[in-house]
Formats: sequence, C-alpha cells, structure tokens
Amino acid sequence: MPGHQTSKPIPIANNISVLSRDSLRRGSMSAPAPPEQTVDFGFLRCLEERFELTKELGKGGNGVVHLARCKLTGKEFACKSLPKVLRDPSASDKKKAGWPDAIRTEVDVLRRLRGTLNVAGLEEVFEDDDNVHIVMEVCKGGELWHAIGERHYSERTVASYMRAVLRTLAQCHSHHILHRDIKPGNFMLAHQDDKAPLKAIDFGLAVPFTPGELPRRDLGLEGTPWFMAPEVLSSAVVPASDLWSAGIMAVQLLTGRFPFDDKRSPFNPSITRIWQSILTDKLDFSKSYWTGISPEAQDFVKILLNKDPAKRPTAKQAMKHPWLRGGVEERSTGKQLSIAVVQRIQRFGQSSMFKRTVLEYIAADLLATRVDPEDSNVCMIGAGARPILTEPSDHPLQYLYKSLDFDDADVVDRHTLSRGLQRLGYRLEPDEFEKLMDQLDIGNTGQVAKNQFAASQIDWRALQTDHVERWLACAGRVFAEFDTDNDGIIQHEEILQCLRAKLPPDEVDVAVRHSMKEAMKNDDSIRNGINFDQFLNMLRSDSRDSLDQYDDRMSNAGSLDRLNSLLEKSCRGGDMYARAAHLDPVMEVM
Repeated sequence: MPGHQTSKPIPIANNISVLSRDSLRRGSMSAPAPPEQTVDFGFLRCLEERFELTKELGKGGNGVVHLARCKLTGKEFACKSLPKVLRDPSASDKKKAGWPDAIRTEVDVLRRLRGTLNVAGLEEVFEDDDNVHIVMEVCKGGELWHAIGERHYSERTVASYMRAVLRTLAQCHSHHILHRDIKPGNFMLAHQDDKAPLKAIDFGLAVPFTPGELPRRDLGLEGTPWFMAPEVLSSAVVPASDLWSAGIMAVQLLTGRFPFDDKRSPFNPSITRIWQSILTDKLDFSKSYWTGISPEAQDFVKILLNKDPAKRPTAKQAMKHPWLRGGVEERSTGKQLSIAVVQRIQRFGQSSMFKRTVLEYIAADLLATRVDPEDSNVCMIGAGARPILTEPSDHPLQYLYKSLDFDDADVVDRHTLSRGLQRLGYRLEPDEFEKLMDQLDIGNTGQVAKNQFAASQIDWRALQTDHVERWLACAGRVFAEFDTDNDGIIQHEEILQCLRAKLPPDEVDVAVRHSMKEAMKNDDSIRNGINFDQFLNMLRSDSRDSLDQYDDRMSNAGSLDRLNSLLEKSCRGGDMYARAAHLDPVMEVM
C-alpha cells in the first residue's frame, strides 16, 4: 500500500481485518503464543544508510508505510515495514507460524512482477532484527476505494480501471500466483490527475499454485468477506476465484454497492449473512442502482460472477470483453499493432537477467547475419507473421529505430529514447519510463543498445516454432560463447561471469538465483549446470508472452495514426491492412 493516505472509510469491507477459519472457531478465546524466533531472510541490512524514513503514510493489515527519501538521489518512495514476528492476537497459530513464508512470497511476487506498469514497482528489500522493509514506488493519488466516494466516474473510467486489474491478474496467473485479495483498497492511483494510471500495491495474501494440483484446499478463509468467491467459502481456491473478486470490484466501482451483502443490517453486517448471500443470492439487475448502467457493463459483471468457477473466463479472456475493448473502430488491427512497443518491453522484463542477456546476444546475432530475402517476406513483430530478420539496413524494425534515433547509432541514451517514445504517442510517467528502461539497460549504464531494444521487440515464439533451424543455429552460437571451457555445460561460474560484467556486485547473487529458479521450473537437474537442451528449454516462450496482459500506455487516436503509418512502412508488401492480419499481437495468446 505505497502512498496510503488516511481518509474516512466508505466501504465497510476495508475496515474488517483478514479472517481465518481458526480465528472464527476460537471466538474470543486465545491460544498460548508459540515461542518467538528471529528470522534472517537474507535481505540487505543497510536501509538507514540508503534511505531516510519520514512521515507515516498509513497503516493496514500488519504493516506500516512511511515515505522514504533516497539519500543519494532525493527521490521519494514508499517503505512498507512488516514485523518479522506476527503478534496480532486475532491471528491463528497457523498464520503466525506461516508469517515468514508469507513475507517471502510477497517479496517474490513483487520481484517477479518487477517491470510491469500495472504494479507499484519494487525498488529494494531490507531487513533489521525486527522488521522487513519493502521499498516501492510511491503512489500519491490515493487508494481507489477512497476515490470512489469523492469523484464521479463514467463507465469508461471504470472500464479502464478494470483493464488494469485484469492485466495484474493475468500477470499473476501466468506466474502461477493466486492474488486472493482483489479489491479497490489494494489499488492506488499513481498521482492526482484524473487520468492517473492504476497500480496494484498489495500482495500480502498472494500464494503460489501448481496448475495440476488445483484447487488449493489448505488456505483457510482468508480475504475480505464481501469479495470471497463461493468456492473459497468451501476452502477451494483457484485462479477463477480472483476473477470473482474482480467482478465484485467492478460492481462496487459501477454502483457503489456490494452485490452480496447482509441485507438486514448493512451498517453492522454479519459475516455469516454476507457469506450466505454469496452462496445463495442471485445477481439482480432490476435494482434501481443499476439504472443507467449499460447492458455491456452488466454482461461483463455477469460472466465474472458466475457461481461456477469453471464457467468464469480467465483474466486474458475477460480482457477481450467488448465493454473493455471499446467500439469496433478502436478494435482495429492497426491499433493492436501500434500499441505493442511498450507492452513488449514490459514482457521482456518478466524474464530473468540471464535469459534477457542471452536473448540480447541472439538478437545481435540475428541483426548481424544476412538472410535469404525469400525467408524474410514478413516482419518479426507479430505472432502470425512467422518471419525472420534480414540484414540491419533492411530489417522491419528499421523505421522504428529511425523514430527512436537508433538509425545512425548502435546505442542511445535514456533521454533520447524517452523523447522518441513520446513522439510515437506513448504517455509514460518519468518513474514508469525509468522502470521500463531498467528492463533493457540491465547494467544501469544510462544507455540502451540496438540489440537490447531488438531483443525486447522480437517475437521469439515465432522464431522458435517457425524457423527452427535458424533459431537453433543462433542459440548454438550464443551457447558456445557462454560455455567458455567447451565442456557442453554452462556452469554456475560461467553464469556469474556473464552477470558480473553487467551488474553491480551486490545484485549478482540475486540475479543468479532468479536465473536458476527460472531454468529449474521444468528440469530440477539444472542445479549442476545447463546443457544445450536445458538452455533451449529455458529460452522457450511461455504464457507470459501474451502482450495484451501488459498496459500499452498509448495516449490518443492521433498517436495510433502516426504509428500505423510507421508500421505500414515496416510491412514490406504494400497494403498494410492486407498484411496486418498476420501481425496481430493479440494472436500471441492463442
């Protein structure tokens, strides 16, 4: 909850603490407290050396948030401090025992989602003897639930917020993470402007899941009562449970009401009656508060609030609902093409540091190698195009390079790239731009190389599946570069050597652990090093390659026209619209 601002509570749901089955059973009885043990998480222990904590921004759950000023740059952040030992008297012994793992999970989730524009960006994590301190992007626009009570919103505004929520869920679920606490209070506006982007700020109840082992039945009744899905009340949690919560949030944003509530005593609600309403009541669109709400918005809510989780859409599917996508003219193929640049950089940032480095090497190999023109009749920036790159002077990114001032240089500085993106119509906050550039400029040099930018834009899935020989040849050459002793295995020390050349010393170990964790997802034997087959498996594109789960940050229709013109030049063959069907990034989810 970075930037939490104290305000009058309007939705009562935000004033009820997280519940557990054990605490409900015990009532007012308290069990003997387990012995407290100090936990060492292995985080940095130099918070006071690098940041000055100033005013308190708010409290919530079991943490407190302060404004934090970087002593080196003067830049402001939010610092969320969590106790290492949970002393909440209402918490069960099970929750207290699992508290350290919950902190680790929250930090891991924030690290995995680092680089996406829909989540308050993680800066660094520290600890001392008593607390863990999570330093994050500060959001000064206030919590969304507070804004509901103070501003008038149109349906289009609500739709834009729900797009951000669904993108966050799509990213979580693609990383095999259940959020479990989707509600307005866990989202904040980046600043006070009416068009401020929405950011997810709290992942305190998030847990990992294994697709073949769903539902998770070991989580108890944790969450905010009004937002719990019917199956959650039976201790069966699945990704679709998050979609139910998103549906409740949509109703609250549209009408200011909860669709399932204690109708007898809404100002002093009974949790039992709230849950009974969730299990038995039906959505009633005849209520007066639905007057004036469009049929499309009602349909969107209806599909999310299906009591059967198997019949709810996934987050990716829900993002395609007509209410979110606007009119037909806004759903043109040209628009889907035009918005891809910023989305692709975010997607690129979801991979480990080592994987990004490898893809940069392969991109450089592609850019430097001439290809038979018969193999390059379409460009590589879309899923259906199935292309490969030609020589640098002729590849389909050339016009994009020119607009970003890459045409006469192998590297450009961050300021130049920022100006170029603005010319193309992207609206990015300064902090958001820096976050994007951190995904490309891994070593924080202040510059972005042409091959780094290309690595973020290339459709790797198309290359891997439709140009197998080319892909294997490029990957083989890069593998040989990393395998310095030519034994057919990239050892840990060789990965360290690669990352030491790019990162500050204090970041190398974390980057290596992240890289090995990513590589081991499908092959535990990688603990002893990576052979070529495992190397290819690590580089394989996965569900995170879906572009439409990342925010495009496109400013207006005029920007789309400029980018459409740019892309028309990039599509060799003349008729943009005839060829654009093969270049639709949305198809990458198929």
